Amino acid sequence: MQLPYGEIHHAVFQFLLTHKAIPESQLLHVLTRLYQTLFTAEHDAVNAESVYQDILDGVLESLNVKLIAHKLAFAIRKRRSQFDGKFVVMLVNTQADEATKMAIDHGEIEIAIFNAALDYIFNNEDGETSYAIGQTNLINIMKDKSAKYTATNAIELAAKFVQEGWLIETSKKKFTVTDLALCELHDSLIEKYGLASVSVREEDDDQPFSISICPACDQIVTMGRKCPGGVVPCHVKFHLNCARRYKIARGSACPNSSCSGVITDEVEPTDRIGLPQEDFRFTLYYQTE
Repeated sequence: MQLPYGEIHHAVFQFLLTHKAIPESQLLHVLTRLYQTLFTAEHDAVNAESVYQDILDGVLESLNVKLIAHKLAFAIRKRRSQFDGKFVVMLVNTQADEATKMAIDHGEIEIAIFNAALDYIFNNEDGETSYAIGQTNLINIMKDKSAKYTATNAIELAAKFVQEGWLIETSKKKFTVTDLALCELHDSLIEKYGLASVSVREEDDDQPFSISICPACDQIVTMGRKCPGGVVPCHVKFHLNCARRYKIARGSACPNSSCSGVITDEVEPTDRIGLPQEDFRFTLYYQTE
């Protein structure tokens, strides 16, 4: 069901502009309330969630067409969250790299700190990638980049990265990259840290690549399940919920043709970095009369 471009499109875009990323179920709830308010008569004939889902899909598609037509550096993407496997709708900055994306809100030193934090998060040592950085290590990075950072200043900057949607703090007091950041930085992360399916870097034979792509959804994995491997260690990793869907659709054999392993319920690396500290949901501010 395609709506004429109008108030609902503007409201949904403003909502995404405010929140940047929101679970699809909550955005669907917002759209439903908007539709009930603006199209009372039509709402009486619309009583199925699937119809509202079609309306939402049409609204998001129309908004993306507008963004492209006006050559704005944004796109609306829908991805499954690593944290719970549910769809998240995101307003993504399509600028070239993290420095360009962050330049409006951060100075050169703060961008250098964020890049150093990424280096730590995606550092691959002995075939294992940490995917997270502890508060102490993050503070040390900040102090190394600038003597002006006290522990208090460093914690405030970390909180700013969290508030802006770049990082999220886990239950084990570590910071990892958010779904939104992984989506925005997808290409630059692969270019900088390389795909784990490639054994080593040409310029540094001792440093393996560290970015794993989920075979089920083609997105970066930092939380989920890894193949236990056959005769040799395997690079394949799945998002937690993607592994279940993959096994149902294609069986439990590892998609790596060089591996004889079987995809199991072994959890890696979620157990090491913890789940998000706060419930990964958003408060709805929209209310009808």
